[in-house]
Amino acid sequence: MEYKKSIYTRTLKIDDDTWLVHNLASGSECILDKAERLILDSCKISKDTGEFLKQLYEMGIIVNSKVDEKACLELERKISMYSFSTEEVGYVIAPTMDCNAHCFYCYENETRKSCYMDSKTEEALIKYIKEMALGKKKLFVSWFGGEPLLCKDLLLRVSKSLTDFSVNNNIEYYSEMTTNGYYLNEIVDEIHSLELSDIQVSIDGFKDDYEKRKEYINKNSWEKVVDNIYKISNLGIHITLRFNFDKRNIASIKKAVSFFIKNEKWNDNISIYFYPLEPNGKSCQFLYKESEYEEIMADLYTHLYAEGYYKNKSYALDFHKLSLPCYGATLGTVAIDYKGLIYQCQHLLCREEYAIGNVFDGIVITESISNWYDGTVKDECQKCDVLPLCQGGCVTKPKLGQENYVCHMMKYRLQIQEKLKVQNYIDNQ
Repeated sequence: MEYKKSIYTRTLKIDDDTWLVHNLASGSECILDKAERLILDSCKISKDTGEFLKQLYEMGIIVNSKVDEKACLELERKISMYSFSTEEVGYVIAPTMDCNAHCFYCYENETRKSCYMDSKTEEALIKYIKEMALGKKKLFVSWFGGEPLLCKDLLLRVSKSLTDFSVNNNIEYYSEMTTNGYYLNEIVDEIHSLELSDIQVSIDGFKDDYEKRKEYINKNSWEKVVDNIYKISNLGIHITLRFNFDKRNIASIKKAVSFFIKNEKWNDNISIYFYPLEPNGKSCQFLYKESEYEEIMADLYTHLYAEGYYKNKSYALDFHKLSLPCYGATLGTVAIDYKGLIYQCQHLLCREEYAIGNVFDGIVITESISNWYDGTVKDECQKCDVLPLCQGGCVTKPKLGQENYVCHMMKYRLQIQEKLKVQNYIDNQ
């Protein structure tokens, strides 16, 4: 067999005789000296290089010279579209679109309603999920909204019913939650019964900026949310802090990052990432353009590194391949609103014209649903360095006629993440 270097293998210089090599498709990485790097570049087999090349092949750093790697990725996507739901089902549930905060950028502002899931719909929801999950190996629930903790009692009831069901049927059950964090203190005693693997909380700046952007109806929200984050994370629950940024809050975000990391209550159960605010059907001068993302991402993640965030989180610099771009690419995971209507993506919640069924009658398969996603990507994506890490980006936006802001943020983080990965290696020698 003849070899060639994988098109997804990337070589990063550490010094004149040391190179960090990693592959975006396999996730493998290794350190090579100058002589080994020359062997990698040539891929020529001899009695002196054969065993070494075999090791690189097993890692996916090099591949069979006859392999079409792009075609392999496409095949994997198509297989995943159908095979995912044979072993696992997932549900993004928004029991209300109401919220105690009014973030100016929220894409749900147009669909926000002070409506809550009623008992009839809750009962049908539980029944529907159990019927769909029976015989599967995994069941996943993501609590969404609005603010899901405005429905605390419903969350606890549904979670208990589904966890009991999962235990009785040998199904692995886990859940996540997206919340503004204000009411987390109200579920401290029951937190472990929810089987939460992650809670995402958006922190869009430091104190005054945070209060201004969130526009809570409650007072002293910053202090309470911060206290809740530390309280819950110190109970062993993972918290992901999402910093939504635009041109007006970069300095404030950096200040907030430093505040969290340097706080004596900081712990390894807290993770941080950054995400740019996108135009919500409007053109705003304070929003970054896609062409500016890479530069600002470099600035923010460099600050994160300088504050010591990666000291005990070097794994956060690793790269992870996706099998599908998002759950919108498969009916194995769907979103459900407070009425019990089912959608292919959470961004469609409460836009009833996009509903594909409901928890009372199930999903009605139509030609539109069948044509929603076919596992292929645009030519532009085929040429992209990060294709294994995003698999084509957002599925929903192009279906709604939105061709911009589709790419996964990894496209804009790749360069800085590699740079910090090298720096982390150097700092730990």
